[in-house]
Amino acid sequence: MSLDKETHNLLAKGEDPIVAALVLEITRLRNSIREHQSKRGHDLCWLNDLALWQTADGQAQNPHDSLPVHDEFLAGCERYYQSRISGTPFDNPVIVKKVVDN
Repeated sequence: MSLDKETHNLLAKGEDPIVAALVLEITRLRNSIREHQSKRGHDLCWLNDLALWQTADGQAQNPHDSLPVHDEFLAGCERYYQSRISGTPFDNPVIVKKVVDN
């Protein structure tokens, strides 16, 4: 059901327009969070964060303003993977040398 139909249904039931708008916005944000949480395997990547942030702020840009050099980037991926396997907390490493700056 589209948001317009949902709005129409809520208003037809006598909901206050402000309450209807808030309910729809909460539903939209919760659906986006659920979609983000459901990502698994190769669909789970730091790039999918942008889609989530853009749900809250349509003007959101890539929050990762820099990338480490290739070897350092892959080493960070390996540390993250190992932390997931071992169940230990993952600490974001400090980027020593950047290859992309915004």
